[in-house]
Amino acid sequence: GGYDEVDNLASPLSIIMLGLLFMLAISSWELPNPVQGKITQYTKGILTFAITILCYRLGDALSFYIHKRTTENKISFNLALLPVARVTFQVLVVIVGILFTLQSLQFDIKGLLTGVGIGGLGFALASQDTIKNFFGSLVVLTDKPFDVGDFIVSGAIEGKVEEIGFRSTRIHTTQGSTMYVPNSKLADAHVNNYGVRQYKRFSTTIAIAYNTPIVLIEAFVEGLRKIVEHHPTTSKGKYAIYLHDLRSSVLEIIFQVQFNSTDRGKELQSRHELLLGIMRLAAVLGVRLAFPTQTLHMETFPEKNPFTPEYTTDPTALKQRLQAFLVSKNQDSRSNKKGKEGKI
Repeated sequence: GGYDEVDNLASPLSIIMLGLLFMLAISSWELPNPVQGKITQYTKGILTFAITILCYRLGDALSFYIHKRTTENKISFNLALLPVARVTFQVLVVIVGILFTLQSLQFDIKGLLTGVGIGGLGFALASQDTIKNFFGSLVVLTDKPFDVGDFIVSGAIEGKVEEIGFRSTRIHTTQGSTMYVPNSKLADAHVNNYGVRQYKRFSTTIAIAYNTPIVLIEAFVEGLRKIVEHHPTTSKGKYAIYLHDLRSSVLEIIFQVQFNSTDRGKELQSRHELLLGIMRLAAVLGVRLAFPTQTLHMETFPEKNPFTPEYTTDPTALKQRLQAFLVSKNQDSRSNKKGKEGKI
């Protein structure tokens, strides 16, 4: 909480205040110059180290304050960038603070910097993957191809982003597992972000038997459009339902709709309801949902019944069946709503 951050700042501040008071006090003491110089030197070293701790903890306090202000006042700031900025700031503070502390204690830091430079080159060569992931994190956080809470697909990776870290991104997959993906991989990969969509699109084809009468096809397509128009989560007027293609063994009806929801669970539920509605409509109208087959036509024998079903082609009867289907569907939806309200 906020009190913890204030307490963390209080202890180095008190050390700094005591150190400054001590330096003022020893200036009035009549001590030998070598002794007073050593005491002053060590006091400066302690003060520099305390200032380093103060700046380090100030990074945590600023991170907490920015996060709080952003969430409460809805300020435009990329919160996913906050942990990386905090860690980078604190690493720089530690490095600079250690160097200034050693310098205040009159250590020769030139030789140290030379050794650090050579060692840093070797360290950089040995940690190329870590550096790649770091810059991959910067690319991911600045370009923002996705944000925390988005559902993304990248190659074999498919799931919801839970956290964008300093080295990797944590993704909750559709299989229920947690996957940690290096940011360098995501920075170089094609990412399909479903989280930024304002709607979700569902497209499929419905195959029906080749010998379905034209009047029955028209009634079936009309019923499919009514199903979409009566569904609560579909975009009205933004669908495409037509007889699309004449395949070698089936007739194909294209069925494209949009859901007014970006939630994965609601999308799956809406698909479930539409597909069941399609199957019920086909059963009511007597439309055969086909699968790829080959039909061999032979001379009809008197003692054998033909395999082709008897279709209803009377327009009046088809309208009555379609109207009865829509009435029963509306009654089912009302009963489902009442059942949900009763449970609540």
